[in-house]
Amino acid sequence: MTPPVEEPDKSGMTTIPMSASLEALTKLTTYDLLPTIKSAATIMKTAELESISNAKYVEDKELTTDAITGLRKVTDDRIAKIRNTPNLTIPSKAKVYYVSNSGNDSNDGLTPKTAWASLSKASSVKGSSGTETYVLFERGGLWRGQLVTSSYVTYSAYGKGDKPKLYASPFNAGGSENASKWVKNANNIWTFTSSQLKNDVGALIFDDSLYATKRFTRYAIKSDLNFYHDYTNGIIYLYSTTNPATRFESIEFNAGNHIILAKSYVTIDNLCIKFGGKHGVSSGNSYGLTVKNCEFGWIGGSLQHPGTNNTRYGNAVEIWGYCGDYTVIDNYIHQIYDAGITQQISLNDNTLRKQERVLYSGNVIENCNYSIEYWITSTDANPSYIDTFLIEDNLMWYAGYGLCQTRTDKSNACHIQGWRFYERNRAKNYVVRNNVMIDSLNQIINIYSTEVNADGSDSMPAFNNNIMLNKEFGQFGVLRQGTHGDKSWPKTVLLTKSLFDEVDDVFNGDVVGIIDTKLYKGNQLVIE
Repeated sequence: MTPPVEEPDKSGMTTIPMSASLEALTKLTTYDLLPTIKSAATIMKTAELESISNAKYVEDKELTTDAITGLRKVTDDRIAKIRNTPNLTIPSKAKVYYVSNSGNDSNDGLTPKTAWASLSKASSVKGSSGTETYVLFERGGLWRGQLVTSSYVTYSAYGKGDKPKLYASPFNAGGSENASKWVKNANNIWTFTSSQLKNDVGALIFDDSLYATKRFTRYAIKSDLNFYHDYTNGIIYLYSTTNPATRFESIEFNAGNHIILAKSYVTIDNLCIKFGGKHGVSSGNSYGLTVKNCEFGWIGGSLQHPGTNNTRYGNAVEIWGYCGDYTVIDNYIHQIYDAGITQQISLNDNTLRKQERVLYSGNVIENCNYSIEYWITSTDANPSYIDTFLIEDNLMWYAGYGLCQTRTDKSNACHIQGWRFYERNRAKNYVVRNNVMIDSLNQIINIYSTEVNADGSDSMPAFNNNIMLNKEFGQFGVLRQGTHGDKSWPKTVLLTKSLFDEVDDVFNGDVVGIIDTKLYKGNQLVIE
């Protein structure tokens, strides 16, 4: 049931009232995107108002161009602010452990001068519910490997400088000092061999800006920056016109590991998490997990089941399982093979499980195949569902572009991916508001369910004050409550004025419009 709406302001936007449980989530947010969204909507105010949906459809490409330019500036400012998040204020009675590149694991770790050195030592800390415990990494430092968390511990930063860096990549293979480690073979194929490269590498990243395209046989490497990984023997085969190490100062490997393994009641704060072939933060059934103020970049692409098939994956922040009080706020997430943020679980029994009190807010998410992805098995026999889910104040750009273009499957990119399968995603108390979703290789939205709640209500979210723009002649996607028992594949809706007749009437003050194709160069949106 669509909630009641207030009167629209001069921008044409409205504000919907929310339940007490959703209001409790929004009180956790720190960033308010609504003023910017209203400003952009005002720029587009000459658009036709579709009263049937209480949303605007903008055909005037000059107006959308002006709005996009302003929103991109806001986004870049937001990225800079996230990258410069100040350190936490640590309570005086907290237990604090320090980790520094200049430290030593034989120290006690209790002061910056007696800091530990390694991720393995940091992973040894055990928290307890009765004691506030912190593990702080020194800013400007770099750690390679995996961090294993403990419940009731916050992992964050201290000192001055850049966010502490946690990389799954075992080393940098770029720069002239590594030139001899690359061996030239015939036809511009270079090899790099290391015993530390025996977990399937999902991608090679050059100078933190370019990526190699993964191939599944060495004989398929036929163009520049294609690579194959023989993970059994730890050999990288890379096509390069010159020695890769003299060509690039930095060559990092998305090694086939999760970077952080997270438990329940853990906070990950103010870290830079990069170059992992699996997930940046990975958790199973989890309660009280918070990820905030972090940067995630260049994650994913490794084989999910090496030796079995060629399915690849890798998300920035993932819960695989049921969850509660799951909060992902104020992060910069970019260049992710799969999803920026996700909670998901496929269930094979009929036990009730919930994904509840989930908040995604204040994030910049760009160049991910899915900015946000979610699903939970829901059937007549399985009563599992999502309860109290708020997606607000996020800036989402370029779904399906960047690293995820190395995928073989390029048809499902979108900003909110709930999938179109039947028997999934029974949901209630679900709101998507005050978000920017601009440009997708495929759809903007993919939200569908054939399941209804116990009270008979449908499983669609209420939309409010979102700006959703895609290329002219592009797709809007799917936003529809399906018919119970219908197992057919729902229709994808094109981004035209008629989309309001083909999606559910859940909009309130939202703006949908087209981007001028002249802004695209080589199929990539370029804002100058």
